[in-house]
Amino acid sequence: MGTIERRLRERKNRIEEIIESAKHIFRLKGFSNTSMHDIATNSELSRRTLYLYFKSKDELAVAVAAAGLEKLASDVDSVAGGGGNAFTRLNCILGLYLELYHSDPSAFLMILGFNESVREIGIEHELTKRCYRAIGRICDSVARLLTEGSADGSVRAFPAPNLSATTMITLIHGILHTAVTNGDIIQGATAIDSSALLDEAFELVTHYIEPN
Repeated sequence: MGTIERRLRERKNRIEEIIESAKHIFRLKGFSNTSMHDIATNSELSRRTLYLYFKSKDELAVAVAAAGLEKLASDVDSVAGGGGNAFTRLNCILGLYLELYHSDPSAFLMILGFNESVREIGIEHELTKRCYRAIGRICDSVARLLTEGSADGSVRAFPAPNLSATTMITLIHGILHTAVTNGDIIQGATAIDSSALLDEAFELVTHYIEPN
């Protein structure tokens, strides 16, 4: 391996280490209570060195979201290309979301709750574009399954699969984000806990795609 390749790999590894460190601190202290100094200390870096990689806490928040969304998109791609009919694979994708939510709600919030940080760094930032591309991959995988399922009869007919897929994913992201951020408020107002809310929401999505 040449010098340039080694340096590029070292830089990539350092960035991944910083992102993991930021994720840990965000989970521990919350985004608002975390400073770049906290992240630098946890990464065993000087603040000056940290700023060579990320200019702000908002950049790091979007980097965490991008990494999580790209992992989710890869998992969705794997399920979409797996066995079973389209209806079965779509339900497995729903299961991926629920598994991620139940395994670590705070991590899930970091994946979906990046909107405010995007507004700070801008929609043209490469990290923002990575988030958008990952969400686009997820929607494309679902759209292909809706098209396939409409043809083989395992799901109902979807004349506009891209629109329907984007709507489904937007609804799923929205209800999961609400469950993480406002579940206690909803439970206080209605006596319905987040688990029951999510079960009902995902049941509605399942009925939405079922064949007529």
